[in-house]
Amino acid sequence: MNAKEYLKGVARATIGPVVKALSSAFPSLGPGFSIVAGRAFGWSLNGMQAYNNKIFYAASNLLVTKLTEVPILFNKKKDTPKAKSIKFNQFYSKNITNEARVFIKNQALTELENHPLNDLFDNPNTYQSGLELLEDFWHNYDFGDGYLFFETIDVGRNAGKPVRVHSLHRNRVEPVKSNDRFDAISLFRYTAINGTQIDIDKKYILHLKRWNPVLEDLRGLGVDQITAMDISLNNSNSIAQGAAFENGGRGTLFSSDVAITSEGKPVGKLTAEQIKTLKETVMSDFAGAKNNRRMHFTNGKVDVQAYGDTLAEMELIGASTANWEHIYATMGIPDVLCPTTKASTESNVKAGYKALVTNNIISKLRKFDMKLNQKIQQWYPDVISCHDLTEFSELAPDLELMMKVYGKPTLSEDERRAVFGYDEMEGGMGKVYLVPSGLMKIEDLVSNDFNSLPDPNSPESKQYL
Repeated sequence: MNAKEYLKGVARATIGPVVKALSSAFPSLGPGFSIVAGRAFGWSLNGMQAYNNKIFYAASNLLVTKLTEVPILFNKKKDTPKAKSIKFNQFYSKNITNEARVFIKNQALTELENHPLNDLFDNPNTYQSGLELLEDFWHNYDFGDGYLFFETIDVGRNAGKPVRVHSLHRNRVEPVKSNDRFDAISLFRYTAINGTQIDIDKKYILHLKRWNPVLEDLRGLGVDQITAMDISLNNSNSIAQGAAFENGGRGTLFSSDVAITSEGKPVGKLTAEQIKTLKETVMSDFAGAKNNRRMHFTNGKVDVQAYGDTLAEMELIGASTANWEHIYATMGIPDVLCPTTKASTESNVKAGYKALVTNNIISKLRKFDMKLNQKIQQWYPDVISCHDLTEFSELAPDLELMMKVYGKPTLSEDERRAVFGYDEMEGGMGKVYLVPSGLMKIEDLVSNDFNSLPDPNSPESKQYL
């Protein structure tokens, strides 16, 4: 047997049992654990630690819920000069209302209600719904990388086009380096749960990657890595709080009060066995399971005296609140949305959700849509995808505020349209003023003498605006 064959045999004999042992220790990694050796193994452990932490779990679920709240729309761009002048980025602008988004969409795009892509994202594969697919994708993205695999077939009417789409677990995907000076990835190697390895051409993979300062790393830097210290502090804090609770409060000192005889000899001294019995009895009755260091014993007659503050009284709970805020802030979530916040008035929460959507969620959806367009236009060059941001209630205008600001003055139709970001009306109708004292027909307003107030009860004004 040569050296190479011998080393292969050693590897088979040692790696298998190690993998089996680790898989049983960390069952969430699954049977295909063998691919997460080395660096990827570290990512998996850190990921499990993050999701075992209640703060990260709550924050991540809040983000994923908002990211999957709105549907993906597939549209065809209208072949008009106005449509060609409208840019994709306008739809994602923070400075326009949802009414303006609807207006831009109607001018530039025709929504495709019956298209293969609608079916693809409604029923992406045999084991997930469309919502589950994107939920899985965005959870993976929290840990650095989201992967969608567009599976195609070679025969039939849909030959060469995607018929299924799968969200790939990031720990089962290995980007393979290329020799290209600018495009660092040649393909993606995926290891299935049964251990089968598949090399996938990168044109079939949508890879949404978080920016990573490590230049040689083809993976994204997950937020679990950034919040790891806060997670560790919070876990330690939780253990300390639990220990304080289990120990029932203040520390207890068992002190000696030894009497001395006239001969100078101590009396009432306990034997070592008696001290051990006493200690075990008291610990059994009073000490907590995780921490008995708050009980101190000495020799002799026993007096019991409480002393010191409990760990809970040392503001550990306050430290826990700070950890919530730190992790939420790191993940781009306004701290007013933390369950522990004391300033969660209705107006603050509304403002917090709006800030979350405009500053965090929309930027991610925009990034995803631009990447998705690159992929689907390989198969459908005239189709444009974008999330329907008008579904976000946070982006709806504050009608009460608008009425206070714009409701009292007399506005022209063009001025009113400007409030919503609409273009001016063609012809003279846009210059017509609305009369706030009554609901009048446009025809009445045009023909009326504006020096006198129209009568909304006149027979000519039975049909209101």
